[in-house]
Amino acid sequence: MGNRAVITFDPNPTGDSLGVYLHWNGGPESVYAFLDTLDHYVVRDNSDAPYQLARFVQIVGNFLGGTLSLGVGHLRQLDCDNGDNGLYAVTRISKERIVRRSDGSLTEWWSEFRVESERVSAYKHPYHTAADSIAKAIHEKNDAAFKES
Repeated sequence: MGNRAVITFDPNPTGDSLGVYLHWNGGPESVYAFLDTLDHYVVRDNSDAPYQLARFVQIVGNFLGGTLSLGVGHLRQLDCDNGDNGLYAVTRISKERIVRRSDGSLTEWWSEFRVESERVSAYKHPYHTAADSIAKAIHEKNDAAFKES
């Protein structure tokens, strides 16, 4: 069992697109917190996709710790059709973020209403509203690595 998801920053993903596999913390409550952390640390956006992907992996890896539960590869190699949270396709440009979701296919995407409804629900989840929010935990694990030099 897991709470799996794959995240890609390719706005038009194909099997050759790079993605990040999460075995844990793949639900929207966590994924949106990881994406918010990119903004918090002012990580480059889709205009510098390789840098954005690398820093996203760093943020998640620092948070998860250990040597398991996180992978990077082409979407065709990753468990996109994972029975949990499927595939997130994220586009970050400047301060705008577009998130699309699918059950793991590269052809059938959720409606914008469903994705927006999920986002609103995720930010109401205790992961975000509790004093010990996931955002706070992610920042605690990453602040030293991302401090200004």
